[in-house]
Amino acid sequence: MNNSITAVEAQRLAFLYAWGPAVFEVARILVKEKILANIDSQPDGLSAEQIAQDLNWSMTSTNALLEAALTTRILEKNEQNKYILTKIGWVMLNNNMIEVDIDFMQHVNYHNFHHLQQALATNQPVGLNRQGWKNIYEALSHLPAPTQQAWLNYDHYHSDNSFNAAIDIMSRNEHQHVLDVGGNTGEWALKYVQHNPQAQVTVCDLPEQITMMHQAINGQPGAERIHGWGVDLLDENATWPQQYDAIWMSQLVMCFPAATSIRILQHVKQALLPNGKIYLMEVVWDQQKHPAAAFCQTMNSLYFIATASGNNKMLSKDELEDIIHAAGLKVDDVHKELGIGGHWMWEIGME
Repeated sequence: MNNSITAVEAQRLAFLYAWGPAVFEVARILVKEKILANIDSQPDGLSAEQIAQDLNWSMTSTNALLEAALTTRILEKNEQNKYILTKIGWVMLNNNMIEVDIDFMQHVNYHNFHHLQQALATNQPVGLNRQGWKNIYEALSHLPAPTQQAWLNYDHYHSDNSFNAAIDIMSRNEHQHVLDVGGNTGEWALKYVQHNPQAQVTVCDLPEQITMMHQAINGQPGAERIHGWGVDLLDENATWPQQYDAIWMSQLVMCFPAATSIRILQHVKQALLPNGKIYLMEVVWDQQKHPAAAFCQTMNSLYFIATASGNNKMLSKDELEDIIHAAGLKVDDVHKELGIGGHWMWEIGME
């Protein structure tokens, strides 16, 4: 038994988990209604009456929310009986990732998680299946605007801040013809061509994603050197022309079951010129420096089960490297802790 916390704290956390959906709503409302921001803007805090007036809510509703915020330790009261932020409340207000994650949970996962148990049992994204889609990737261009934007914001926030560091490393080898596999809306491709004025990047993704990509990069500097190739990565009959000196794959391998990821890597490496390199950027949950990061990644696995595809999860370091070796590839170098999101990048060559 883990004895690192007291029995009282264990009891508190157990009930926190049991009331998880209500706790989420309290946190979400405090952020989205700017309650935390308004409290923080006043050196002496705010009274319940002032908060109710700002919201145009009844005192009953306001007190219900604020009292829940007290017991979840997001807020506390000072000697003037006014509400102020705790350390938890301060983090919720000042860490941009919190609001990104809240929107992702609210718009992408919330209703789908009601079907998590069935998804775990069947390896089907039951929440998404109710809307007629097999996986989140083919559904993305058809999702309601708030859902699509929340998904894109989450995806970009948790990867874009690592792109510059990865591109700096790749640029040492002066790659001029790069294949971006699973390139989504072209965020990485745009950064790469702007950093490397002679480079050409081909974004490979589902046809509907390629359409979104062209729309997203239209008119941006370097966009004329970005090309699209619409292909289903799961199509074993797809032809991969051998013409690229580098292949970039960001947060793609963990989007599929291990056997499928192995097949994708085996197909993709056909596009690599001799002595070319594959750069694989992923987040491995068991190598995070901070417990909060590991927690978020294991929760993200449940998004994959309930919503994204039903049959994959976030990977450990050993699981990822087993996939690389099983695909007939070798790890030449590993670059750790790129950006703020705990990303690692594997520099890969042929065995």
